[in-house]
Amino acid sequence: MKSSALASGGLALGASGAGTVAAQQDGGGDWKRGLMFQTNFFPQSQFTVRSKPLPWAPVYNQNEEDFLNEENRSLLFQNPGVFQNINAHVIEWQFAGQDWGFLFIPNSVNVQQGQTYRTSPVFGTFGPEDFGDYGIDTGVQDEAFVGADENQYLDEGANELGLITIQFSPVSGGGQGTTTQGDGGGGQDTTTQSGGN
Repeated sequence: MKSSALASGGLALGASGAGTVAAQQDGGGDWKRGLMFQTNFFPQSQFTVRSKPLPWAPVYNQNEEDFLNEENRSLLFQNPGVFQNINAHVIEWQFAGQDWGFLFIPNSVNVQQGQTYRTSPVFGTFGPEDFGDYGIDTGVQDEAFVGADENQYLDEGANELGLITIQFSPVSGGGQGTTTQGDGGGGQDTTTQSGGN
């Protein structure tokens, strides 16, 4: 997602009234924090977690057999530190037709495979100011993050990949899956991936 696409996405962010998602509680409940691609997010909608944590993150690596390689380098983070303490899960939105996506959560957040969750009505941009909430070292830098001065629609920094911060909570009676979470071992196996700082 390059600057022009981010600008149009930023317009949507402004129209949604999204700010810092940390303040969004939507009437209480067991709210959890996560990341999604903006194009895959549906407010106040239900999704079901369909996978255990996956060994994938939107981070560039030099594996020649990885289909997300040179062709998509501009659509990936270059620094594996961004996802060092975050896990990926495949989710399925509960619509008439199948709609799949990714949910990225900190190691400290528990989700259940097979459990249905609902999203809050708002979302926020994902930038360095959110690092503390996602277990990311504040010293991590990546060229995919842009400042407010690079996009007129954003009050704070964001990222060119279109990742947004969301909140979600379990739906009562929405499945009884297996609890999955990070094992404290550093999230995605990105230690062998290389990129700029």
